[in-house]
Amino acid sequence: MKSNSYGLDLSTLIGSTMTDVMDGRSDLNPWKDFNWPAIPGYFGRPWFLPVLGAYYRMKDLVG
Repeated sequence: MKSNSYGLDLSTLIGSTMTDVMDGRSDLNPWKDFNWPAIPGYFGRPWFLPVLGAYYRMKDLVG
């Protein structure tokens, strides 16, 4: 029988595993060997957050 959980099982497993990682078991981290690339346009400070915040505040006022 085909499962229709659409990631529910995997998210529960990853959540449980990451709980163990945060509890000090860093060897269980499934992403420990990945070399994550830098985000284009991001230089260490979230300069874009105040701009986004102002945009959404204005959007809330309008409609």
